[in-house]
Amino acid sequence: MRNEVMTARRFRDILDAYGADPARWPDGEREDARAFAASNPEAAEWLAEARALDDMLRVVDEIAVTERLHFQTVAKMIAANDVGGPMPAVKPRRLAVFWAGAGVAACLAGAVLGMNLSLDSLDDLRAESVLEQAQMIEMAEDLGNG
Repeated sequence: MRNEVMTARRFRDILDAYGADPARWPDGEREDARAFAASNPEAAEWLAEARALDDMLRVVDEIAVTERLHFQTVAKMIAANDVGGPMPAVKPRRLAVFWAGAGVAACLAGAVLGMNLSLDSLDDLRAESVLEQAQMIEMAEDLGNG
């Protein structure tokens, strides 16, 4: 093909079909298409659009490959770990619930008992403190009178 035969329409068709990379263009039209791109000012814009589309398609292809690899890996893992039967039924654990409730009750009872005992010991401490203060006052009076 010669440059005169390469039209804007044919150049656009080549870009649409093969993309912006000249290596993918048909052998018989490659040189004519390059010459047309060099001589036509609109061709640079069309090439830029085709390159942008090629880049987007390349990214989509990479994502598809990654996604496909992910699903293949997951499928192999599932197949490797398949035990070949239904999952066993979950048995109710009423006994565990009972013991958990008993443990909570024991904790609460311990907290209440501990608070009561500590309050009782505070009362004893206060009584001792008052008695000591009274003895000190008596001793001070005896020393002051004596």
